[in-house]
Amino acid sequence: MARLVRIVALTTTVAAVTWTVRLLFVGGVSLRVGTHVIKSYDPMRPIEVAFIAMVAFVVAGGVRALVARWRRARSAWPLLGPPAGRRTAVLIAAAVFGVTVAYSTTAAGGADSSGYVSQADRWLHGSLKPSQPLAGQVPWPNAAWTFTPLGYTPVDNGPAFRQAPTYSPGLPLLLAAAKAIGGQWAMFLVVPLCGAVLVLATYGIGRRLRGPLTGVTAAWLMATSPIMIMMAVSPMSDVPAGAAWASAFYYLLGDSAWSALTAGLCAAIAITIRPNLFFLGGIMGVWFLIRLQEASPPSRLRRVRDLAIFGAGAAPGVIFIAVLFDYLFGSPLTSGYGHFSDSLAIEHVWPNLTRYASWAVAAQPIPAIVGLVGFVVPFVWPKGDARRAKLVAAMMLAGVTANYAAYLVFGDWTYLRFFLPVWPLLMVSAAVLIVAGVERLPFLIGLAAVAGILAIGTSGVVTAHDRSAFDDWHAERHYVTVSAIVPDFVPPNSVVFCQQESGALRYYSGRTPIRYDAFDGEWLDRSVAWLAESGVESYAVLEDWELDRFRAHFPDQERLRALKTPIVEYHGYQDGATVFVYNLSEPPPPGTLPTVITETDPRQWRDWPPGPEPTLVFNRAGTAK
Repeated sequence: MARLVRIVALTTTVAAVTWTVRLLFVGGVSLRVGTHVIKSYDPMRPIEVAFIAMVAFVVAGGVRALVARWRRARSAWPLLGPPAGRRTAVLIAAAVFGVTVAYSTTAAGGADSSGYVSQADRWLHGSLKPSQPLAGQVPWPNAAWTFTPLGYTPVDNGPAFRQAPTYSPGLPLLLAAAKAIGGQWAMFLVVPLCGAVLVLATYGIGRRLRGPLTGVTAAWLMATSPIMIMMAVSPMSDVPAGAAWASAFYYLLGDSAWSALTAGLCAAIAITIRPNLFFLGGIMGVWFLIRLQEASPPSRLRRVRDLAIFGAGAAPGVIFIAVLFDYLFGSPLTSGYGHFSDSLAIEHVWPNLTRYASWAVAAQPIPAIVGLVGFVVPFVWPKGDARRAKLVAAMMLAGVTANYAAYLVFGDWTYLRFFLPVWPLLMVSAAVLIVAGVERLPFLIGLAAVAGILAIGTSGVVTAHDRSAFDDWHAERHYVTVSAIVPDFVPPNSVVFCQQESGALRYYSGRTPIRYDAFDGEWLDRSVAWLAESGVESYAVLEDWELDRFRAHFPDQERLRALKTPIVEYHGYQDGATVFVYNLSEPPPPGTLPTVITETDPRQWRDWPPGPEPTLVFNRAGTAK
């Protein structure tokens, strides 16, 4: 009977866990059996079944036998060694890479993703600072900004009216290298690959500080972090920045000149990805100073050498950013966002601290809280380098917190992504405390703790699922769809009033976007009339939530009547996105039905290639060329 119970319980556990994975990554099901409808959408239900089945399995197997196995396994942990831990970490990292590639958005969509992807193309084609001379030919005010899509900023008011990328060059350079090697599709492997590197580096840090079990636990917590999963499916810089800084910290813990050099080079890459965190390189330098102070006289020269090598490795990143910013914006201390200090204010500190703390606790409560506690519990860290590294890690976490506490205040939990460069250090601290506790706990409590570690990770994946991390791929691809169909309704020599769609339209459609949010509110009618006299038609591409904004931005303008009769009405795939195309020059008669396009398969828009550069010709004689 006991054997039968074990077989049934184990089979149930495996089936329940498999079904949970299916619900997380494929979605729920609804089956009709006769007059009854069977639904399964909640991934926590089968987890509960699995837990109950495992309890039955434990009871049926006999507590004494399991205690003996537990003790043997626990005593074997120090003997696992790097190979076994490394294989586990590689497996976790491979799962992260596979899942994030499968659910990658692969789109130059909103401001961030279109800015990074389009900048990569500009690095490849040598047009990093494109001119927009049309801004000098139009009569309306603020013309340079109106011709600048999201992700770019105007940098001069001369005849060329040049634009420069808003975002830092590190990620676009990685995307450009991938595209040069493998084409458009390869660009969207970069961030998932960085996610895998982030997990492996987290494992390496944990292993070097407290052993392979700590490394595997930290890697598991990192891999299942909701904010990491959310950002790893989009072509944005947060996960690459985290991977670069985590790799730098891992090599920092080495004891050779090559480790110091590699740590510096990783820091240089991280600085090009996120320049405002350059000070983390200086904090890492403290590591060498601490070791220098505690070293014996014969070893001090080697510590000085390692510090110099680390600085030499990191310096090219700082120099490259300074030279590039001076070329693009006229000052090595000014980025596409302006001078960083312009966004800092003391009144931001309290709102930001409360928001980031609440977001961290809501998204990943146990690792976030336990990680902070781990920094202040000294006895769980082995003596020597581990405790020195803990001090440097705590300084890095404090530095990033202070940096973003004074920065702009945001209202969405995804801005927790700012902390991904130090998130691995928090996960390692949590793993150190958790593993130290598990090793000292009695059998049943320790077994529950191991199950808890697995549950923490599962909960993180569920949170990411609930917050649409696995749904963004089709939500973001509506930008590609809309931009691809716009040329069917908008002639080449036209302008498109837009905001949210401006980056995607510039990248994919070959049409000239005009930012309505940068327009003077009294110039809509006059600009459309002037453009018509110049042989240029005017259209608008607006998401449904932008309609009220557009109306409010142009009060009392006659051209708003065009919003009553769209020429195209697009509906996204299961994401609620609705986008309208309007003819502002010649609106169709009232009551004219639009062309309705409903997305049925966003997979066809994966890795869609960019369109031609927009061209626009003003012909004051009234004939478009």
